[in-house]
Amino acid sequence: MNMRDTEYARLCAYVNFDDDDRARLRALWPVVAPQAASVVDHFYACIEASEDAWRIFTGPDQVARLKRTLRQWLEEALSGPWDHAYVARRERIGQAHLRVGLQQHYMYTAMSVILDDVKRIARCALPPADVGPTCDALQRALLLDLALMNGSYLVSHEHRGQQRVRRVLLENLRATALVVGPSGEVVAGTRAAEALAGGDGLSGLAWQDVFPAELVGPIATAISARVETILPRIAVGRRTFLAHVVPLKDVDAAHLIQVEELTDTLNLEARVQRTETLAQLGTLAAAVAHEVRNPLAGISGALQVIAADSASHRHAGVMQKVVGEVHRLDQLVNELLSYARPTPAKPGPTDLRAAVDSALQLRNDLEIEVAVRGAGAGQADPDKLSQILLNLVNNAEQAGAARVVIEIEPDSIIVTDNGPGVPPALRDTLFDPFVTGRSRGTGLGLAISRQAADAMGGRLDLVPWSEGGGAAFRLELSAV
Repeated sequence: MNMRDTEYARLCAYVNFDDDDRARLRALWPVVAPQAASVVDHFYACIEASEDAWRIFTGPDQVARLKRTLRQWLEEALSGPWDHAYVARRERIGQAHLRVGLQQHYMYTAMSVILDDVKRIARCALPPADVGPTCDALQRALLLDLALMNGSYLVSHEHRGQQRVRRVLLENLRATALVVGPSGEVVAGTRAAEALAGGDGLSGLAWQDVFPAELVGPIATAISARVETILPRIAVGRRTFLAHVVPLKDVDAAHLIQVEELTDTLNLEARVQRTETLAQLGTLAAAVAHEVRNPLAGISGALQVIAADSASHRHAGVMQKVVGEVHRLDQLVNELLSYARPTPAKPGPTDLRAAVDSALQLRNDLEIEVAVRGAGAGQADPDKLSQILLNLVNNAEQAGAARVVIEIEPDSIIVTDNGPGVPPALRDTLFDPFVTGRSRGTGLGLAISRQAADAMGGRLDLVPWSEGGGAAFRLELSAV
């Protein structure tokens, strides 16, 4: 006996519907059977008199079919057997009423019509001593049927309401979220999740088919743990996601999977952090400019005079080296000020090929081969674009590369070289100030370049590159 049968047995005990009642109903059915058609016709006559109840019917064929079903129901109610299949059929009737849109109160009024008709037949056909007990048994049996049908109706109605609310919620959430069934199939999903899956609908798909492969493994591990889990910062290429897995206690829904992209948030955090660093460097730069730059200019001027007067002196070479080092320190101060106090960008529609050619003309002393390919346009500030390109080319030249290729695409420029490449230990901090792989580099060139890209609304990144070794940088710009 399953849980449903157990509950039905409890209901029977609660209203004292026992074997004596069942025996009286079995004896009643042969009396009612000859008049069952009139009971059924009266039942549907009452329905037809109600405009609200009658509107659910589609035509005479449906009514004729339902009349046969009602007669069968009446026969079962009076003759049994009152078993598992009997209970299941009553529950299906309640579900059918909900499905066709018949309001719940019509079950009570309809049952009252049948009860009155069958009682009338019993009073006319049974011995007076049997009428009362038989009618009591009849009332208990039909009320039990009503309880089964009404209970099923309410459960189905609640389930449908939950599904409707769930659907409204999911369809209007901007987040990427899925409700996953017990077998791993998608029960429902937000529009953002549909877009992630290609926009062809989600119902019935395996949840693994919705997300990128990099997300599937961590989410599957969280599902197997059967506890609420937050998976922060899962990398999918250049994008970063957070996944939230919540077990659900629902017969149709096993898990809720919510995925949130953090890429923009992390980029914003990085920009805020760079802005804070910039503010600190601004204070430092002001101090450097006051305490170092002016004395350095005086030292440089004095050394140039001394070097000119002692051109034939045996220490003339040493003096020239000192002048060179002073010049290098002055260049460091200039780069620091450039990073700490950048000029505002003025991005606009730019022919990228023309801008690249113009930038390269500023360095006619390059000892490295530079090849330019492709064409495109993007939102850029020509001066800052030139600054970025020359920094990248200079870095390649100073790293020992013999060749640089500048590949222009719509909205982006890719700069590759055949030098030694970027050491793995530097890749995560390459764009931080004062990070350099050269013994005499200032470590500000790439930091200034990324800052310039950000100011134009673009993005400068190191990208994977294996062809011929070397390094590759991608400058992405906003579309025109």
